[in-house]
Amino acid sequence: WAHEAGAFIFWLAAITDWFDGYLARKLQQSTPFGAFLDPVADKLIVGAALLMITHSYANLWITLPSIALLVREIYVSALREWMGSNGVRD
Repeated sequence: WAHEAGAFIFWLAAITDWFDGYLARKLQQSTPFGAFLDPVADKLIVGAALLMITHSYANLWITLPSIALLVREIYVSALREWMGSNGVRD
Protein backbone atom coordinates (compact mmCIF):
# COMPACT_ATOMS: atom_id res chain seq x y z
CA TRP A 1 0.00 0.00 0.00
CA ALA A 2 3.04 2.29 0.25
CA HIS A 3 3.12 2.81 -3.54
CA GLU A 4 -0.53 3.84 -3.59
CA ALA A 5 -0.02 6.20 -0.65
CA GLY A 6 3.01 7.76 -2.35
CA ALA A 7 1.08 8.19 -5.60
CA PHE A 8 -1.80 9.81 -3.71
CA ILE A 9 0.53 12.24 -1.91
CA PHE A 10 2.18 13.15 -5.24
CA TRP A 11 -1.24 13.65 -6.84
CA LEU A 12 -2.44 15.79 -3.93
CA ALA A 13 0.70 17.95 -4.05
CA ALA A 14 0.31 18.43 -7.81
CA ILE A 15 -3.37 19.37 -7.51
CA THR A 16 -2.76 21.84 -4.68
CA ASP A 17 0.15 23.36 -6.62
CA TRP A 18 -2.05 23.83 -9.68
CA PHE A 19 -4.91 25.27 -7.59
CA ASP A 20 -2.56 27.69 -5.84
CA GLY A 21 -1.28 28.97 -9.19
CA TYR A 22 -4.80 29.22 -10.56
CA LEU A 23 -6.01 31.28 -7.61
CA ALA A 24 -2.95 33.53 -7.68
CA ARG A 25 -3.53 34.33 -11.37
CA LYS A 26 -7.31 34.68 -11.07
CA LEU A 27 -7.14 36.95 -8.01
CA GLN A 28 -4.02 38.71 -9.31
CA GLN A 29 -2.18 38.05 -6.08
CA SER A 30 1.48 37.27 -6.42
CA THR A 31 4.61 38.05 -4.47
CA PRO A 32 8.28 37.84 -5.38
CA PHE A 33 8.68 35.18 -2.68
CA GLY A 34 5.84 33.11 -4.15
CA ALA A 35 7.26 33.50 -7.65
CA PHE A 36 10.59 32.20 -6.34
CA LEU A 37 9.16 29.41 -4.20
CA ASP A 38 6.72 27.88 -6.71
CA PRO A 39 9.39 26.53 -9.11
CA VAL A 40 11.43 25.31 -6.14
CA ALA A 41 8.43 23.40 -4.80
CA ASP A 42 7.80 21.90 -8.25
CA LYS A 43 11.39 20.68 -8.45
CA LEU A 44 11.20 19.20 -4.96
CA ILE A 45 8.04 17.28 -5.87
CA VAL A 46 9.58 15.93 -9.08
CA GLY A 47 12.91 15.20 -7.38
CA ALA A 48 11.24 13.29 -4.55
CA ALA A 49 9.19 11.26 -7.03
CA LEU A 50 12.26 10.41 -9.13
CA LEU A 51 14.18 9.44 -6.00
CA MET A 52 11.41 7.09 -4.86
CA ILE A 53 11.07 5.53 -8.32
CA THR A 54 14.83 5.03 -8.57
CA HIS A 55 14.92 3.46 -5.12
CA SER A 56 11.99 1.14 -5.87
CA TYR A 57 13.26 -0.09 -9.22
CA ALA A 58 17.03 -0.16 -8.60
CA ASN A 59 17.77 -0.58 -12.30
CA LEU A 60 20.30 1.21 -14.50
CA TRP A 61 17.63 2.00 -17.13
CA ILE A 62 15.63 3.87 -14.49
CA THR A 63 18.54 5.44 -12.60
CA LEU A 64 20.32 7.06 -15.56
CA PRO A 65 17.26 8.90 -16.94
CA SER A 66 16.39 10.02 -13.40
CA ILE A 67 19.87 11.47 -12.94
CA ALA A 68 19.65 13.17 -16.34
CA LEU A 69 16.28 14.74 -15.44
CA LEU A 70 17.54 16.00 -12.09
CA VAL A 71 20.71 17.46 -13.63
CA ARG A 72 18.60 19.18 -16.29
CA GLU A 73 16.28 20.67 -13.66
CA ILE A 74 19.23 22.02 -11.68
CA TYR A 75 20.87 23.40 -14.84
CA VAL A 76 17.69 25.15 -16.01
CA SER A 77 17.11 26.62 -12.54
CA ALA A 78 20.65 27.92 -12.35
CA LEU A 79 20.39 29.38 -15.86
CA ARG A 80 17.12 31.14 -15.01
CA GLU A 81 18.61 32.53 -11.81
CA TRP A 82 21.67 33.79 -13.66
CA MET A 83 19.58 35.35 -16.42
CA GLY A 84 17.31 36.95 -13.82
CA SER A 85 20.29 38.49 -12.07
CA ASN A 86 21.32 39.98 -15.43
CA GLY A 87 17.86 41.47 -15.97
CA VAL A 88 16.72 39.05 -18.67
CA ARG A 89 13.11 37.83 -18.34
CA ASP A 90 11.70 34.70 -20.02
